[in-house]
Amino acid sequence: MEKKTIGQFIAVLRKSNGLTQKDLAEELNVSDKTISHWERDESAPDLSLIPVIADLFGVTTDELLRGERRPTVGKAAEAAEAAAGSASVSGDGSPEETPHKPDRRTDRQLKVLLDRIKLKFRTHSLIACCIGGLGLLTALLFNFAVPYAKLAFFLALILYAAGAVVEIIALMNTRVSLDAEEFEGDRLDACKRSVTRIACTTFSILGGLLLFTLPLVLFKSNYLRTRLSSYSWFPEGARFVLIAVLVWAVVFLILRSRSWIKYLQNDRFLKLKCVCALFTLLALLLTFGLQCALNFFIDLPLRFAPRADLVAENPVDALIKLAEEDDHGRWEDQEILAADGTVLRTFTKKNGCLYDWSCEWDENGNAVVTIVMSAQLIVGEKRTNRFNVAYCALYVMEIVAGFVVYFKVKEKRSATAR
Repeated sequence: MEKKTIGQFIAVLRKSNGLTQKDLAEELNVSDKTISHWERDESAPDLSLIPVIADLFGVTTDELLRGERRPTVGKAAEAAEAAAGSASVSGDGSPEETPHKPDRRTDRQLKVLLDRIKLKFRTHSLIACCIGGLGLLTALLFNFAVPYAKLAFFLALILYAAGAVVEIIALMNTRVSLDAEEFEGDRLDACKRSVTRIACTTFSILGGLLLFTLPLVLFKSNYLRTRLSSYSWFPEGARFVLIAVLVWAVVFLILRSRSWIKYLQNDRFLKLKCVCALFTLLALLLTFGLQCALNFFIDLPLRFAPRADLVAENPVDALIKLAEEDDHGRWEDQEILAADGTVLRTFTKKNGCLYDWSCEWDENGNAVVTIVMSAQLIVGEKRTNRFNVAYCALYVMEIVAGFVVYFKVKEKRSATAR
């Protein structure tokens, strides 16, 4: 008769509880090689670990030292045989495996193992998000300090891709770990759903950072060494992120349409919700259309730019002198009209810093020349960005107003029904 040893008994107990050698090593704070040596009977556990191992597997220290469970009677014997993975004999004399029924201790160990896998995946997801944050920090540094706006975007893009690769590898390893172990039941399904939610959140964060950095490469410039101001970058990037969130919300509602339809069929305030949602959507569309019209059909930076009057004895000559200063700008022919509409003077505009000008005549026939330089145009662009940010605040106010109206009317109807 083959002699049973502690190592063989530990191997049987470990496998019946769904643990790997590495998992058991982490529980006992030893290396997995040590567990392997025990199970091959090349060494034995220290005496101080015997009670810990016995308590972990729900056996007595005497049973662990014997290398087998003590024979018991009735249901206790069956439970002991099932825990040790032994086989029973069927009525016809053929061997039949006794099904293993996990007790509370086994269920708790399974929960600990799944929580450890989920925690490991959450840690890798956090690392991926940190890599994405490093990409945004690199974009800020190279745009404002160096400055190379387009180079900043591509360096950030490399780090965003690295974060995505880390997340994909972690997700694949986690899936393999969950499939390699013989898990089953609601606890495994809940763990998989949690891992999927964490992965979706991580990819959403990386995608949002990419969209927020996108304006660095979309703006047009003829110079390599240039930067994008925060007044132009941040509102535009926030707009891209907001559009992506709205698109994702629409996709999510479409994917969950069946659940929403079933929910709405049992909702007695469905008509009120539809009316409030419709009016809120119309208000948002009208506001958005007005904002687009103002931005596309009116030169808002020029309208908001501060203007300066040319103070000189002859403002017309001063304007021509300023415009013909060669600043490597585009050469354009310009005309100055007299009070009666006839062409008074012509000149060639060479100064790129002179963005816009106008000449008006007062009642005494004196010329009043107003100019807008590039520095003043930058001020106008900042004011335009503030104007667009105010529109975003208006969107939020309209949505909040829609919810307030809905809840007020709902409360009034509920009070009337009572």
